[in-house]
Amino acid sequence: LHRVDRRQRQMCIRDSIQTDQNLSGSELTPCNTCSQSSVRKESCVLVKKTWLESGKNVSLVARRLGLSRTTVYKHIKDM
Repeated sequence: LHRVDRRQRQMCIRDSIQTDQNLSGSELTPCNTCSQSSVRKESCVLVKKTWLESGKNVSLVARRLGLSRTTVYKHIKDM
């Protein structure tokens, strides 16, 4: 069951990045730990974008994306 949720979340992340025309790679960059995998890069950028759109509310980002607050903090620590 956990793997299904993870796959659905990854598909959701890919879809939202592909449909977002305002987001370019030059605006937000993935953190150092996420720069190795394309899926990680996309999810990292999505976390950062959502964090900025939510007014830098970590709890709201975690709820919207189905992540833990710790994971959100890991992605935004270098911003």
